[in-house]
Amino acid sequence: MKQTTLHILNGDSTAEIFKQTAIEGDICVCREVLCDGPLSKKLFDRPFWEMRSNFFQDYFEVDALEYVAKSSETFKNLHHINDYQQVYLWFEYDLFCQMNMLAVLAFIAENLKEGVSLQLICTGYDESENKWKTLSDFSPKAYSKLMSNSLEISMADLQLISRVWKYYLAQDYKAIFNLENECKLSFPYLIPALKLQMKRYPSVVNGLSELENSMLTFVQKHNGIPDRKIVREMLLTKDQYGLGDLQYFNYMDKLAVFFDQKDEEVSLNELGLKVLNGEKFIFDKMKDYPFPADDYSYNPMTETLDK
Repeated sequence: MKQTTLHILNGDSTAEIFKQTAIEGDICVCREVLCDGPLSKKLFDRPFWEMRSNFFQDYFEVDALEYVAKSSETFKNLHHINDYQQVYLWFEYDLFCQMNMLAVLAFIAENLKEGVSLQLICTGYDESENKWKTLSDFSPKAYSKLMSNSLEISMADLQLISRVWKYYLAQDYKAIFNLENECKLSFPYLIPALKLQMKRYPSVVNGLSELENSMLTFVQKHNGIPDRKIVREMLLTKDQYGLGDLQYFNYMDKLAVFFDQKDEEVSLNELGLKVLNGEKFIFDKMKDYPFPADDYSYNPMTETLDK
């Protein structure tokens, strides 16, 4: 006999709010950062988790066993998706969330059988309040209303997701963007998020990504600023990326060659100024670039990837 409902939640913050509601059902928490690091066509199997745990250990210095316990273990219910009558997916508009959503839906598209109802809750721009909203902006009582306003995901939607996922694995952004109009109805934030992902590639102008150039520009304007304030500025002004402080501190470590740092105070050095002004090109293949980043650069003039 089928169980009733599975809720796929975008992270622990949502899970904490969800536990305070009266909504029934099992939960699956997406503790992943699929906008960073390697991916594969086959999702959420043992080789996938081994690949991801190695990445987390190398880049985030997270113990492999700890990663498996916190990430892969929480996805177990996803493998039993056909045991449920209804599946609700709870996600947000930013790149971080949209990449996780894309991968989860690609997995569902590959494995779903008939008889399971799929519903999507995705927070984003609220015209009535003129602001971008996350699931954390809603009270536990409001979650029931979010559920009642959820969007049904059809088989045609899943087929569209499969195409986007296929093109993303091939780094074929041109093909992805050709699907923008088709995605707008059910997945209005997906293509804008992938456009941000493309900007994380090194620029043809100076070899740094859009985020890295933004960080250098901010330091140039605020010489002597503490590194924690740089990270806070990125969290506030680059919320569309949805990255966390750990990721931005990793960026700071990678950009250290462009800084003079005394205690916690950070200033731009001569090399940083030259790179920021486009007088020097730096191509340092960083581990957190979307794969495969070794032979692509982002062209901000044409908004395309160049080989």
